[in-house]
Amino acid sequence: MNHNHYRVAWLPPRGTRRQYGICYGTICNGGEGRLRPGNLWVDEVIRGTSLQIPEVDLIDFPLEAGWVSWDDPKMEGGDEFDHYVHDHYMKELKASEANGTRFDVGSMFVLPVGDGCAYYVIDKMGKRTLELGWRGYHPDRWVAPGFGHGGKFPVEIVHNMIPVRRSPW
Repeated sequence: MNHNHYRVAWLPPRGTRRQYGICYGTICNGGEGRLRPGNLWVDEVIRGTSLQIPEVDLIDFPLEAGWVSWDDPKMEGGDEFDHYVHDHYMKELKASEANGTRFDVGSMFVLPVGDGCAYYVIDKMGKRTLELGWRGYHPDRWVAPGFGHGGKFPVEIVHNMIPVRRSPW
């Protein structure tokens, strides 16, 4: 086995559309259970769900020299993998912008982390709690302290933690 993968795609069983992810090999980033022989851990590129994928099913997308900014509305260049992430980002950005200044389902927020940022979207919202979903729209795949890969949080805490900017652009 090669184990030399990073940006990958695969065709799920009974699937007709490729799925894309970041391969962590034999290191589990959040999945549960033991790694089955011949499989590798892959995090789905947008939401970060950890999956076991047979290594023989992986299609590699090598990193080119330099990053492609997935979160740049005017993204230039890139391959199939880059365009998949960019298309998802643009779709969620438009939905977030449609909310205007409302704090509601679909609102996207960017939290500064390290030398980049972490992206979050409100997936569900109740009166007291909300489901905050992490999104992998920065090539370094940063997660914010306290929010991690998302989860259920009190509305008031998330509302108070929202930074000045809703999008980096």
